[in-house]
Parts: sequence; C-alpha cells; structure tokens
Amino acid sequence: MDCAMPLMDGYEATRRIRQSTQRHIPIIALTASAMPPDRERCLSEGMDDYLAKPVELPSLAAVLARWLSVPDSVQATPSLPEICEKPSADIFDADSLLRRLMDDRELAGALLKGFLNGAPAQLKHLRERLADSDVPGLRLEAHTLKGAAATVAAEALRLAALAIETAATAGQLDNCRSLLRRATSEFDRFKTTVERDGWVSRESDNTRIEEDGQ
Repeated sequence: MDCAMPLMDGYEATRRIRQSTQRHIPIIALTASAMPPDRERCLSEGMDDYLAKPVELPSLAAVLARWLSVPDSVQATPSLPEICEKPSADIFDADSLLRRLMDDRELAGALLKGFLNGAPAQLKHLRERLADSDVPGLRLEAHTLKGAAATVAAEALRLAALAIETAATAGQLDNCRSLLRRATSEFDRFKTTVERDGWVSRESDNTRIEEDGQ
C-alpha cells in the first residue's frame, strides 16, 4: 500500500478496507519516509508491516513470505527493522542498485535508461508547478521524483527532491527555485556518471532538460 497516493492516500485506503470486510487482509505499507513516527502511524492506521523505498528484493520477499503464510484469523504486530538515512550524497550508488536487483546488470541498465528518459519530464513538471505557485502539485511532483531517484540509487538527486518537497510543504517557493536548479544539476551529474561508466549508451538521447530560467 503506497502511503502517498494522490486523491486518496494509503492511510485512508487502509481504513476503508478495514471497514469494508471482516476478513483480515494483510496490508504492507510502502513509503519513502523512514522515521519511527512514520512506522508507528502505519501500524496505528491498520497496516500490518512496513517497507521503505527503495525496496530491496530480499526484504520484499521476506515480508511477503511472512504475511502470505499467516492465517486470516491471526493478527500480529511485527518487529520492524530500524532504517537510517545514509549520511553520504553519492551521485550514483551502483552497488546499492545491483544489490536490490540481485546483481542483474541488464535489469539495472533498463531501469537507468527508463529513468534518464523520464526524469527530464518530471523536472519540467516541477518547473511548471512552481511557475503556477501550485504548492500541492509541486509537493507531489517532488515526492514522485524523490521515489524515482531512490529506485535508481541517485542519492544526491533524491536529497534534492526531498528538499523541494520539504520546502513546498512549508510554502517556501523562493527556496524551491534554487533547489530546483540544484536538482537539475544533480540529474546532469547522474546522467554523465552512468553514461561514462557504461550503464547506458548515449544513443537516442531523449534526456535533454529544457531551461527556462527557473
């Protein structure tokens, strides 16, 4: 259950599921937030377990195995692992990406190519939301970029998107403008790194970012 879905978030969806049936359906929270209060809220809202983005396949497999084997009549509160923010802001953590993908370099290359093709549009949408002073839209676009960057281990870009999301939540639009320039720069650094290291080719480059002075 994605906690940050638009229109109806994961918490509300979970409450409605719990109210609509007596059968206990295991619900696993999926969120980019990794602080203890976030985990506690997931459990208090009726979710059974918790995974933080980016999801590592062994962790996902362990959670699914645990809850798919539990009878409907049994409800338990799992002990959740402590998840800490990495102190470093690496451009690209290839080891982390490969570990999550069980060393499947071909799959990693496909994910990276998809991200490089999609991220410029996400950055463009951020600029548009900012130009329109659309705070909810800006926050949602930043949250989406943050999750996508985490998925491909673009840590510096993830942190930039997180900063935009935080500033948008606080209504600090002027700060968002400088942070958006930072995010654009981090994307350029990430793209250069993965191309230089041979993860993706430079053929059919659709990743150019349009500049509009923001």
